Amino acid sequence: MRKLGVEHNHIIILCNRSLCMKYLNKDSMFSQEILKGTIKPLIIKLLKDEKRMYGYQITQKVKEISGNQIVITEGALYPALHKLLNDGILISEIEMIGNRERRYYSLSEAGEKITASKLHEIKESILLLAQLFDLKVLPYAE
Repeated sequence: MRKLGVEHNHIIILCNRSLCMKYLNKDSMFSQEILKGTIKPLIIKLLKDEKRMYGYQITQKVKEISGNQIVITEGALYPALHKLLNDGILISEIEMIGNRERRYYSLSEAGEKITASKLHEIKESILLLAQLFDLKVLPYAE
């Protein structure tokens, strides 16, 4: 993981593959209230990178990247996926795995076109929030 460039007291914003999280300590959980506003951009970013994923895979990838700090519940994930499907940003396909159906999600053609703007929007929002909360901006390092 790398620093996004914001630090204040013991709150550090970290990024890994452009997904950002708030890290307080190993025992803390990412605020579900904050997550509500970022779940759709997280899904879009993951599908941009991974091309095709199923729901459980999305939750596990977010958990892995965030060091178990962000846990997306089914109750949060599936409404967001359905909204993105209804908005034409995602497409889905069902594949049989053994005797079970698995629904895979990927970006639609329209979704691919708006990905850059949606990810830019979330990055700008994070930087603006850092400014509003008087967080010291540090030099960004890859």
